[in-house]
Amino acid sequence: MCVPVKDHKGFTLIEMAIAISILGIIIISAVALLKQRQVWLQTHNTIVAISKVTEAVTAYRNTYGAYPCPSSLTFSDSTSGFGLAGDCKDTSVTVGAGVDASSGYARATASAARQITYWDRSLNPPVQVINAVPKIRIGAVPFKNLNLEVSDTIDGYHNRIFYAVTENMAVSKRFSEDGGGIQVLNENDESLLGVEESGHFIIFSAGKNGAGAYTPGGSRQACANTGMEADNCNLTDNVFRLSQAGTTPNGSSDGFDDVISFSSHEDISLWEQNPGSPNMAVKKIGKLGIGVNSKDPSDDFAVDGVLIARNDPGDPAGDKGRILSDTICNNSGGTSLCFPSATIAGELKSNPADPDTANTGGLSCPSGEFMVAIRNGQPDCKDDVQVLCPTGTFMTGIKANGELECSLPPVSNCPETDVALCGQTLTLPEAVPGEEKTVSIDTPSGGKRYARYICKTLNNSAVSQWTLQSRYGSPCDCTPSDGTPKTVSCASPSECGDRFSGTKTTQKNVSCPEGATENLILDDSNCVCINSSKTRTMSCPSGFNGGNITQINNHVCGSTPKCSGWLETGRDCKCSPSKETRVLSCPSGYSGSISEERSFTCPSGSDRPGSLGPWNVVKNDCTCVSKTVTEDKPCPVGGQVGEYVVETTYKCPTGKSTKVVKNTCALPPPTQCFWKKFGGVKGSGPALSARAGGVCDCTVSGNVSCSQPSGSAHDYYVCQCTN
Repeated sequence: MCVPVKDHKGFTLIEMAIAISILGIIIISAVALLKQRQVWLQTHNTIVAISKVTEAVTAYRNTYGAYPCPSSLTFSDSTSGFGLAGDCKDTSVTVGAGVDASSGYARATASAARQITYWDRSLNPPVQVINAVPKIRIGAVPFKNLNLEVSDTIDGYHNRIFYAVTENMAVSKRFSEDGGGIQVLNENDESLLGVEESGHFIIFSAGKNGAGAYTPGGSRQACANTGMEADNCNLTDNVFRLSQAGTTPNGSSDGFDDVISFSSHEDISLWEQNPGSPNMAVKKIGKLGIGVNSKDPSDDFAVDGVLIARNDPGDPAGDKGRILSDTICNNSGGTSLCFPSATIAGELKSNPADPDTANTGGLSCPSGEFMVAIRNGQPDCKDDVQVLCPTGTFMTGIKANGELECSLPPVSNCPETDVALCGQTLTLPEAVPGEEKTVSIDTPSGGKRYARYICKTLNNSAVSQWTLQSRYGSPCDCTPSDGTPKTVSCASPSECGDRFSGTKTTQKNVSCPEGATENLILDDSNCVCINSSKTRTMSCPSGFNGGNITQINNHVCGSTPKCSGWLETGRDCKCSPSKETRVLSCPSGYSGSISEERSFTCPSGSDRPGSLGPWNVVKNDCTCVSKTVTEDKPCPVGGQVGEYVVETTYKCPTGKSTKVVKNTCALPPPTQCFWKKFGGVKGSGPALSARAGGVCDCTVSGNVSCSQPSGSAHDYYVCQCTN
């Protein structure tokens, strides 16, 4: 009996071999693509981290007038002081000694070829330091002072980012915009800065090979010590290198793969703020002009206009303030007549009308008058001086120097107050002025919302109330969301143009309970670096009164795209002789005017800086004018009312007489108060006679109604007072 054999379907050995080969090709290609993606991410994350640190360091300088001092390279997260700036005020630091394990930063010095001159404003008075050799501090990024996370200071290869800064430029009282001492060279040993060794700071990564890099734990890898990267491994000098030659795509050890960002001379704010203080100060030392026509004031402090000094701008009287001066001068006559400020209150030792001796004595007023000011070099005298406390205050005593001691009335406490936070009512307790209180609630999304209040006294009053200072924490309502991916331009506008072309895909996500918004870059592989640029026009240096300077800032593509910095492309500064004139008013009691002139001269020609000379009187037709001034003044006796008019006659050149031309001041008549019927309302009560027209108690304040029963009705009366 024959049994049929069934067909069996399957893969032959040849088919299996072909399938495995194809799968292997796919896997190898995928691994290669993944490796390329990983290399790109490492480079990209390094560039992003260095850019973020550079922006934070620059923002710190703009706020506090100096760069932060580097932090420890050797400290770890378990070490006290980790991530905090060092002390760059200590100028006794040893130089050229490598990494200091105790201080946690490297020490280096600039070469003697670079010398700077700066003002040390930490001394009083400031001292100019001439031909100083700047030191360089090299260390880690002080991320805590910059309000960054430690992860922001780690490159794409999991090593710490280096941060080096010129020592003096990390101290606000020694900061000088041209005081940089860092040198950056290219592969041809050419300086990449406009001025040799003038870099402010430099931020760099050791790249993929990690030559000389510090790990997050504080240990250091070996230096290459050869090739272009040797200068960046050497932490004992001021020389760094940015090379385009020898760079390989995979960042091999014999190539240059360091990523660098540096800053040199640029526009620096003249104002500085000390950390933790709201006060601002001008860091420049030199001549300062306010409202002057010239760009180069001839005096240390030149003001074209009226100068007013007030201790408190909110003072209603507006007469508080202090200006210190060793000498007071009068230049209106063409000759400077000066006297020491300390002699203002002394006796006259000469005839003030004599120009040759007018500056040898003090200032005084006629008998019976008081000097209240000095106007145009002459005493301003008053025969009636009233000393009053500011509005809202009361006299509580007299000081030893004769000034009134004025005080506010007793200040009340802040009462218990209900406040609203995210629709919920919270209660602030009674508190004394100056006390702070923070309240909080739990938000529906699981976070906390806070509000800080301070018990504050209202201006010019004795009333205190709770005042909101700030709200912070999680938002009242928060809904997490993943934003819709969007296609946006790769352009990144800056001082050197848009820098990139193409488009990239981004997504904005919201996380709860904090409500934080994060902008993610999903794909920027289509972004292409472009060579862009921007131009600007700058004013010429001091001493030139014509022309300008043109500059260009180029975006240079390469392994590390960067802006070249502002480079000068043209300069047509000229010095042109010119004259300025002005007309001044004559002193009080004189008519006419004073004409003055000053010249801008160019003694060395039009291509060299000139100078602006002092004001010289070219015409003075001031003439003494006899006149009579009538003033309305308060009554001389307290409590009196009426008119009190004083007439003052000025006779040339120095005569003066005063007389009272009207005096109706007298005490007002006594106050009389009487009951006056105001109305009646029906009701019940004993029958009593009303006292309409009778005298009321004068201690009762006006318009306070009082009831007087009369018969079966209650009649109402008002106590009215008249003079």
